[in-house]
Parts: sequence; C-alpha cells; structure tokens
Amino acid sequence: MTTPKQRTFQAYTGANGGVNKSTFLKAAALSGIIASAWIAYVNLAPNGTDVNLSLGRTALSDDPFSVRYDNCIVGAGLSGSVIAENYARLLGQTSLIIEKRDHIGGNCFDYIDDDTGIRVSLYGAHLFHTKHERVWDYVQRFTEWVPYEHKVLGLVNGKYVPIPVTIDTVNALFDLNIQSTEEMDEWLKNEQIIPVDKDGNPREPENSEEVALMRVGQRLYDLIFKPYTKKQWDKYPVELGPEVLSRIPVRNNHDGRYFSDPHQALPKNGYTAIFEKMLSDPKITVLTSTD
Repeated sequence: MTTPKQRTFQAYTGANGGVNKSTFLKAAALSGIIASAWIAYVNLAPNGTDVNLSLGRTALSDDPFSVRYDNCIVGAGLSGSVIAENYARLLGQTSLIIEKRDHIGGNCFDYIDDDTGIRVSLYGAHLFHTKHERVWDYVQRFTEWVPYEHKVLGLVNGKYVPIPVTIDTVNALFDLNIQSTEEMDEWLKNEQIIPVDKDGNPREPENSEEVALMRVGQRLYDLIFKPYTKKQWDKYPVELGPEVLSRIPVRNNHDGRYFSDPHQALPKNGYTAIFEKMLSDPKITVLTSTD
C-alpha cells in the first residue's frame, strides 16, 4: 500500500520567536475544533532554512532539529494537525510536528488496499458528525463530503431493534404501543433506577451500570447495555466509568439515527487525504516514526 510516509512535502522552516499559551488556544479555537495536544514551545536554532522532508525521513543534507520553529507539536492526529494548520494560516507561524507512528492522521488514518481496491480504516471506522456550523465550514476546506446518517439495528431476543433506544425499540421488545414522546417519557420514568447515597439521597452515577439503570432501568439494561459492553470491550458496565455509556443517547421519539447532529457525512476521498491537505502548508514540517 502507499502511505503518506512515502509522499513528499515541501517544507519551509523559519522562526520569529516563540508563542505563548494564549496564542495557541486562540489558534485552536478559531478552527472551531478544540482538542488536547502536547505542545512544546522551543527555539531550536537561530536561523531559518529551506528543508525538503519526506514524511518520516529528513533530506540527507538537512537536519530539521537544527533549525528554529515557532511551535513544536507532538502528534499528527486531529489535535496536532488542526493546531498546526491554524498557526500557519491564521498566524503565519511555522510548526514542527513530531509523530511516533509511521503515518499522519492518528486513529483516523486510512488507505486503499492494493489487492482489493477497498479503503481500509486501520484503527476502525470514523463517522463525522457535528452540530457546530463553524466546524462544518472548517472541514469543508480540505475535502468533498458525502452525506451519511448512521443507523444501527441490534438483534435482541430474536428481534432487530433500533439502537440507541427509541420508541420503536421499546414497542418491539415489550409488545407496547407507545405513540408520543410524553408516553415514552412516562414509561422511562417508571423504569429508571436512580442511584442514592447511604442516606437515600440521589447521587451521581459511579460507573456505566448506574448510568444505564438511571436512564433506562433494569430491563433494557439487561437486554441491551450489559451484553453490549461485554461484547465490545469484554467488560461489563459496572467495570467501566460513567462516561462510557453516558455517550449513548436514549430517545423519546422515533429517530433511529445513531447521531442527531445536523451535519453528518463521510469524506469522499477518505480521512488521510484531509490530513495531507491540512498539513501541506509550507510552514508545517512533519516527522513521522519519531519518538
């Protein structure tokens, strides 16, 4: 297969001093994508120079660590790539990105398999969705998007039912005829088990089992949530933090989509192509296979 490591970027590295944390946060925020990244502000050499870089390998005549950059960013995934692109485009600053893996794109990395011609997501599929207009506007800078709304059916007690839980899920599993959001809310209220402290006062859930019981009650927990996490991660919900099952919505309507965000799509040419364009600015230097 052909990976980004084998493609060459023309990179310019020069510097006008360091950048403080405030400037970094402004650059990230302007893209509409806020993500954590390890950032080191370094001055590696007093003079800038022109350097040809093949991702993961430096040109023989130049050492990228002997020149000076405005920013050094650890990781060429979503966080590092978005931040570097913003520094270059909005602030005109140079960045050196150091990536441990042999490719850019982090867990979004994909490639075309030579034998089958099928696009493979090396770390699993990623479904883009957002409710933020500024994020949607930003990602359209880098690729064409194909509308896609993810829907999931789970086989439960011999029946295929929508997941996340909807009115149709409950009707199918319990032979009910719930018709409205009000009826669904009432049904959920009667099922829910609220965690309490030793004095009987409501408290925050401490694990994913308590999250599920608080949201859908014992019956749906036993039928869907408990076997789901065991199959997915070989752990029962009680072994997982509350944030895990908190991510899965419970619907009081007939909306069977996995996400309800107004913008849902897949990149026409895959995710790696996004990172290649995002990092193509000559002010950005990328070193893969570098720890």
